Amino acid sequence: MAQTFKLKQGIIPPPAPQETIILESLAGAYPAALTLDQLVGACESRGYLRRLSPDIDIHKSIQWHLDRMNEVERGSN
Repeated sequence: MAQTFKLKQGIIPPPAPQETIILESLAGAYPAALTLDQLVGACESRGYLRRLSPDIDIHKSIQWHLDRMNEVERGSN
């Protein structure tokens, strides 16, 4: 008989970390590149704003993470 798993009680899972949301957004567009504005839109649709303080600009937050990610390649049109 297969072992099963379930929650002891109903919960709302915490939002994914910001880095994960950025990588998921870029992975969804792969192999195409996204502009920062397109990436912001994709991150917003994945709940990025729930992980962000209201006084922080989403563009600056995403750019900050991009600058620290080894998985991200920069390009230009």
